[in-house]
Amino acid sequence: MLRRRLTSTSLNNGIKQELQPDLTSTFLRFARRLSRQVIRIIVITASLHVSACSTYLSGISDSSQKLEPDSARIPNVDLSQARWQKLTPTQPDQNPLRMAILERDDKIGATRIALKAPSNTSIPPHWFAVQGSCTILQGTFVFDGVDAKGKPERVRKRPGDFVMLPPNYILRLSTEGTTDAVLYLTLYGEWSPQFQSNPWGSPAKPSKPSLRGAN
Repeated sequence: MLRRRLTSTSLNNGIKQELQPDLTSTFLRFARRLSRQVIRIIVITASLHVSACSTYLSGISDSSQKLEPDSARIPNVDLSQARWQKLTPTQPDQNPLRMAILERDDKIGATRIALKAPSNTSIPPHWFAVQGSCTILQGTFVFDGVDAKGKPERVRKRPGDFVMLPPNYILRLSTEGTTDAVLYLTLYGEWSPQFQSNPWGSPAKPSKPSLRGAN
């Protein structure tokens, strides 16, 4: 009986010794496979985050080296019947910036606007709460902003260039050249630009009447 017990015990110990390396190697293979999957998920997530941060910058890539406008990409927009008006009711009459609402597309909830500015003119910083896009019809617009790393960036856009506008992105625009610049803007919502406080500067105070010669 004792001999049987010793034989059974030795067999069990032998089986355990044979199975233990297999279990250990199986666990190690599983751990390595799991770690590779985790690293892959982290890399994919990071790449998507960087792509989301740089979407706008890719849409306004620098075209300062382009000498000729891309006429094939300039939309055919009829401005002959455009009703030009000020950007906001508080804009001074002598300020030359003008906009015109050209069309409202109720099917997709879009408003199409033309924005006109003389050459070498700055447009007060503003933003829209909705997504939009724009195409340069005429002249040169300069976009001042920051890139995905927070560094200042200046991008020049010429006729035919297309720009995506994320919601609440602050637009700092100016114009260059010798001709008026016209921008064709599509907003997925109403024309409702948001400006910083007092975008047009303080109105001139009326001068007091002279008292000379008064009796």
